[in-house]
Amino acid sequence: MVLLLFLVMALLAIATRLYLLTDSQQVATTQYANTHVVTLDTLLDVEEVRLTALTAYIYDTPSELIPLQAKLLDTAKQLSMSSADIAFINSPRLLTYLKFRAARECFEFAVDEAYQNLGVFASVKVQYPEASDLFASAEALFVKRDAILQDIALEIAEQEQQTLHHTHIEKAQAIWLARANRNISHPCKTSTR
Repeated sequence: MVLLLFLVMALLAIATRLYLLTDSQQVATTQYANTHVVTLDTLLDVEEVRLTALTAYIYDTPSELIPLQAKLLDTAKQLSMSSADIAFINSPRLLTYLKFRAARECFEFAVDEAYQNLGVFASVKVQYPEASDLFASAEALFVKRDAILQDIALEIAEQEQQTLHHTHIEKAQAIWLARANRNISHPCKTSTR
């Protein structure tokens, strides 16, 4: 639906430009300079494109990307995008790119969910090898989270005038979970990867 609305807006812009060309060359030149150009990134960031790619990735149904590729190709041609952009959209590289982006988005969601819910990063790493370049920074987040939990547990132990033990860590975890408890809705949440 969003892609269709986007297409209608682009067609209106093209029609306006054609009208101005017939009306006055000077007005058309001025109008053309102010016309917004649609980039490949803009086209690929449309919500319908993102969600279709996520669904295809999550359910391992890459065939769902073929009709999307056809829509994108048609839209790119109607928007008179560059021949390089059209060639990319019409190539298998687009499908690889969409899968890659979807995997990264699911990885980021899985990291966030595991981080917030006191999960371990090792299980996320196994699920998303495509994001191996992000592993070090994500792992650092989990190390920092665990240090924060340790600090909270130490503070609790000091307030109770006791030495640190597992019940303080459990209390720190309960505090963390109470603050982090969010009901996140995301397509990757249903993923069984």
